[in-house]
Amino acid sequence: MPHVARHTDYMAAEIGTARLAAGHGESFEAGSFQSFEVVFTAGRFGVDDTSSIRIVHRFASDMGAPQTRDPAAPNYVTAEASNGARLELDYNPRLTMRPWGKTLTVGVSRGFLAPGDSITVRLGDRRGGSPGMRLQTFCEDRFEFRVLADVFASCNWALLPEQPWIAIVPGAPAVHRAVLPTLRRTDEPFALCLRADDR
Repeated sequence: MPHVARHTDYMAAEIGTARLAAGHGESFEAGSFQSFEVVFTAGRFGVDDTSSIRIVHRFASDMGAPQTRDPAAPNYVTAEASNGARLELDYNPRLTMRPWGKTLTVGVSRGFLAPGDSITVRLGDRRGGSPGMRLQTFCEDRFEFRVLADVFASCNWALLPEQPWIAIVPGAPAVHRAVLPTLRRTDEPFALCLRADDR
């Protein structure tokens, strides 16, 4: 059973960096299908054989669950190392420390990364026909693809100081609704609310 709880900030600034290849800080419609590339670049220590990185998000999210079986289906995820090291992917919805429970682990199963080598994780990889990764259906000003790295294969994941993130925003109104009481006496006051729902 892998270590599931602790992470550290010890020398985290030298462990490596994580960034979005495109879209960092930009806004995306709630519930839409998108594709993101999270790029981890190894720091001064490189990444040992059997080490791993983790991309986590909060358990209170209905974002699509990453899958690695069907390239044409939603939420397809891939990873590759810039130096050709062999990688393995595993998704567990209850692995990391609360509230960051939903965890995609990218393990280095053969080989290693030297300083400056990188791992590119494609969330919603569309190259095989997938529509992408379905974002959560509610808004969030700062949705992080929080990256942790265990570069020494010691089951102690460093929380990187800079994290990739996006904003999740509502779409255009698709329908307008009136919300009001079903029963009221004559001359009794009531409130009428108007609500616009996106798709």
